[in-house]
Amino acid sequence: MENTQEKPQMSKEQKRASLLLSIALCTLLATNALLGIFRTRGVAALVPVCIASCGVSAVLAIVVLIFIIRDYKKLTEKKRSIICCVALLVLCGLEISMCASAVSDINARRNAENSAVLFIKDKYGIDAEANYRRTFSYHGENLVTIDMKAGDKAFCVESFTDTDGNTKLADNYQLDEITQAVIDEVNRVYPDGILRYIGIFGSESLHSVYLKRFDGTNLDEVLDGNHGSIYVDFADTEFDLDDPLFEKLDAWGIKPRFTSFDTREHLDEFVASGDIRYVSDMDMRYARYAPCITDRVIYEDGKTVRRMFDLWSQGDIQYCYVYGSNDEGFTSPGITISKNGMKEIEAECWEHRMSELVKTPVSNVYALDGKSGTHLIYYPLEALNNVSVENIGALWIGGRETSWVPGVATASVYGDHAVFDLPYAATEFVLVDTTGTGGADKEI
Repeated sequence: MENTQEKPQMSKEQKRASLLLSIALCTLLATNALLGIFRTRGVAALVPVCIASCGVSAVLAIVVLIFIIRDYKKLTEKKRSIICCVALLVLCGLEISMCASAVSDINARRNAENSAVLFIKDKYGIDAEANYRRTFSYHGENLVTIDMKAGDKAFCVESFTDTDGNTKLADNYQLDEITQAVIDEVNRVYPDGILRYIGIFGSESLHSVYLKRFDGTNLDEVLDGNHGSIYVDFADTEFDLDDPLFEKLDAWGIKPRFTSFDTREHLDEFVASGDIRYVSDMDMRYARYAPCITDRVIYEDGKTVRRMFDLWSQGDIQYCYVYGSNDEGFTSPGITISKNGMKEIEAECWEHRMSELVKTPVSNVYALDGKSGTHLIYYPLEALNNVSVENIGALWIGGRETSWVPGVATASVYGDHAVFDLPYAATEFVLVDTTGTGGADKEI
């Protein structure tokens, strides 16, 4: 007998219910995705949340449709209704939460933009367009940044709210005027300097913004509570730490770093070598010109002090130690003529197949009171005689006593000196002719 059992068929009501449920779920998913895109505009941290929300919505939609379409016969009508209701309630709750949060964000951004427009209008009497950029929250404090534009001038307003709910607004509309006023104060005392960097930052976590309007005479009031730095290079200038300028800079919270070179040529060469971006990189770059620097003041430990690079001399050789794992500042541990001569260097070079270089020394062997850091060796170009600077290298050995290694540092020209960077805890070095054609008769 043939099996005439009919396959279960969905009723019209069930089909309509499934269709309506599918449309509702798709609508919710689309809304969720659009809200996610809108909310994450400028708030990248919420992207994973929106992705997770869409994922949950999709999984629930698939589960519900599977229950309704494939397994409807195994479930009673009551159970099917319960499943549909629960799924819809969960999704609706999720969407309502997302919508409420999104609406809250929209209102907060609009309020911030309106507040910024009114703030600029009240402070400067100008009309400006506002565009929300971002909100940074930390330990209950909020910093909202609003991009502004008045005519062709772009600037920003920042709104800082502390944990007690107190809000301050500030802007950098007059950044150029305030910065130039500080530069003019420096130029009034020390003219002909080359500005390398200036940055003035507001108080209360505000960045490059000012609470009060600058009228050309109230710089002390405008910069009260701010902080920043100014780096200026000069030629043939001596700085007077008792000058009222340094007292003013200290009151404004601006840390000076003034450097004077021996000649204008050396100053122009240093400036042409590139911009200053990082303080650590800047210190090393200045250190390579140390023999050309005649005066230098920096802000250190709460006051402005004179801080020269500590140079040691041994004949024509000059030496400076920069940085170290256990040291601060630029104190050089010292340099002496090695008592061992070429013995130690020859032994290490033979072992590491660099023996050809030990045959062409063009200087004494020098010993360093080694420390971990960078050892800068300066040799005057005029003392090289007939040896080309491109062919001079500093053959060094260093490391630990149980694992010494040799190496060769090539020369770079800074000012009137060939400069060598010796790494590690270099202990001994000798200048050599790397072409292999030099020797004792070419000693410099």
